[in-house]
Amino acid sequence: QRAAVDSALRDCTDQQKQLLKWRIYEVGNPKQNNEQTEDILKHTDCLLAIEHLGVAQDGKKYSMKGTDKSHLNANTHDLFLKRNKDTQVALSIGDGGNELGMGLVRDAVVKHIPQGELIADTIACDSLIPCGVSNWGGHGLAAGLTLYRLSMLSPESVIDEIFPDTPRREWEHLSEENFSKILHEFLTSHESIMDVSEESDMLDAILAKGSVDGIRGTVERSVDNFDYDELHVKVLNEIREVCVKQIKEWIKNEE
Repeated sequence: QRAAVDSALRDCTDQQKQLLKWRIYEVGNPKQNNEQTEDILKHTDCLLAIEHLGVAQDGKKYSMKGTDKSHLNANTHDLFLKRNKDTQVALSIGDGGNELGMGLVRDAVVKHIPQGELIADTIACDSLIPCGVSNWGGHGLAAGLTLYRLSMLSPESVIDEIFPDTPRREWEHLSEENFSKILHEFLTSHESIMDVSEESDMLDAILAKGSVDGIRGTVERSVDNFDYDELHVKVLNEIREVCVKQIKEWIKNEE
């Protein structure tokens, strides 16, 4: 876990790092867990759980295969249970039905997922992003937030962000390939969307610490039984292309 955090913080400025606050939940220490939850909820208006084990009907936390993982997890699910539902929004991303927040569609999980009755989460979120691999849902959410932010700006402001101090006559005549390249660089440097090299570096960092594919149980460049370089790269690039296409349309309409 620490390797993944270090990789994610690699490109953050010192100022950005100071804005982050870390909370460590100790497994097997409910008193400490409760103190952490109370403190976090004092300063939070939105909670996001990605690939985080939920709580099944019997009170345990299961993997998608039905393995009891309760002894490896703290009571972080209390953040969803103890939040003020009128003022604190809970979002979830999951791919197996056993993740925190999947309680929103528990009946569907029980009906369609193997061992659904056993593993299905019981804690509902407000908005759920179900997907083939949770990583893809995270990238999709980041892309959506990027497009939402830019949609709040005028086309002129979007152009100014992408081409600061660049005369129109210069960027208007860029080739399609160079125009797309600049937009991809903008997404990587100014927005929350990873590029393939960043995610690949993060994967290598956690593999170096012994992280295994959750399904294969082996240390290799794969996630959820899908080879990283064959499929995950393709999905991430497709998500980025959606953003590039939309930004191009906004700029074209301004012209």
